[in-house]
Amino acid sequence: MRAEFGFMTASYRQTLLVFIAVLTAAGIVFGVLASRTLTLDQQDNLASDLARYALTAEAGQMADAGDTLSDRAMLHGKWLLAVWLLGVTVIGAPFVLVLDFLKGVLIGFSLGVLVQAYGWKGMLFALAAMVPGNLLVLPALLFASVSSVAFALHVFRYRLVQPSGSLREPLLAHTSAALIMLAVMTGGAFIEAYVAPNLIGWAAPLLAS
Repeated sequence: MRAEFGFMTASYRQTLLVFIAVLTAAGIVFGVLASRTLTLDQQDNLASDLARYALTAEAGQMADAGDTLSDRAMLHGKWLLAVWLLGVTVIGAPFVLVLDFLKGVLIGFSLGVLVQAYGWKGMLFALAAMVPGNLLVLPALLFASVSSVAFALHVFRYRLVQPSGSLREPLLAHTSAALIMLAVMTGGAFIEAYVAPNLIGWAAPLLAS
């Protein structure tokens, strides 16, 4: 995002990024708290499923890396496409924030379940399974969200409130940002497919035991 977004200065975009990051962090906290509302039976069932998954990982019977790469890249691509489209529609921009919060909830809930079921062992497993890919995927999603909301705000001000200028350059900037973030997310999917399984295999005995 450059000067094409008019009034969206660098400091304004930084503020928007901080806001979205805090919102996502709030989603993580909410997800952790939500995991504590599970009944004992639900906790036991999830713990059993995790233990079976850990045994599978320990035995080296993980899904094919190529299939995992394709599946994860497709999943991340769908999230990114939704964020891009919501910004283009302008009225859908608030739902970008909903998606970011939901992403945080999913991460927090998974983390909460693991820690609640296995304590510090679950934390180590979560670090091995969730952190590597999200080091790229989560920041890419946040930057794409900033681009989406910035584009929607630009359109609202310069096309709806004070009609002026062309939408071509802002739309190109928004689309270019999405494509760059897609490449970053694909890198995250590669890590999830080829790096994370080795870390999961290392951490799996903690859960299997």
